[in-house]
Order: sequence, then structure tokens, then C-alpha cells
Amino acid sequence: MLPRSARLLVSCFLLLSLHARADWIVVGAAYKCEPGRAFALEATMDTSSPNDPGTVRAKSGFTELKPDRTSILKCTVGQAEVRSKIRVTSPRAQGMCAGSGDVSIEQLQINGQRVLAEQEPFNIACVEGPAIISIRVRASESLTEVEVCRGEWAWGIGYENIQCEAKRV
Repeated sequence: MLPRSARLLVSCFLLLSLHARADWIVVGAAYKCEPGRAFALEATMDTSSPNDPGTVRAKSGFTELKPDRTSILKCTVGQAEVRSKIRVTSPRAQGMCAGSGDVSIEQLQINGQRVLAEQEPFNIACVEGPAIISIRVRASESLTEVEVCRGEWAWGIGYENIQCEAKRV
């Protein structure tokens, strides 16, 4: 039999372990279609600390993509038709970055032409290096412009080291 002080110490550890929680993140995406004017896809980040600056909610007017689904999105921007196929996967037990979930841009085309040369990470927070965090397609006069922004996510900060590239389509 353990001495009373040891039993008390073990009881405290057990009680504390029942209330211990780890920080967590869940990656996501939200989109907005303004027919004739613009299409946007942006990264979202849910965290265990909702008041942390790293928590990034969908902006007003944006629709969050549902987890464990592949969404087919279509939007007319100026004279161009934007078509995208975005897959959002909930956190899972196995796989790269499984604990935070995954967002994959399986297809993104403007008038049938691919916007991204190859499949790139979107909103990935479990590895170092930039990932796509937003894509905007805008119409101006007779031109269509695509802006792709890449950045990194960090606790207490949100998205940082953001670099954007724009090109006309």
C-alpha cells in the first residue's frame, strides 16, 4: 500500500491528466463568387484558442467549404468562366498532416485552361515553407486577372510572409 502522500500525489496527476488538452488546428477554405466581377478562394484556420490571432475565420460574404466533401464551384468573371474542384478533408489518424486536415485544389481552370501548373499545397500548416493561402480572379475591362498568394501560418500570428503574384489570362 502506498503512503498517503504518494496516493494524494497520484490522485492529483490523474485528476490533472483528465483535464489536460493539447492545442489543435483545423485547416479549411472559403469561397466567394461575385457574378461578373470576381471569384475568390481563401484559407481559413480553426484553432483550439478562438481568440488567438492565428484563428482565421471566413470573411463576410464568403462560404466555408464543407469538410469531407469535394466541392465543384463555377463562377462567371467578366467574359471568363472559372471552374474549380476543391476537396476538404477533416482531421484523421493517418497521413501527412492528418491531424489538421487537408485542403486540395484538384482543379482550377479559367475558360478551360489550368491556372496552376501543378497541384500545390493549399493552407498547409504542418510543414515549413509557403503554401497557397488565397486565389482571386477579377475582371477589369476586357481582361481577366488571377492573383495567387502564398504564405505561412503561425500560432499567435496567422498568415505571414505573404507573397502574391498576378497574371492576366
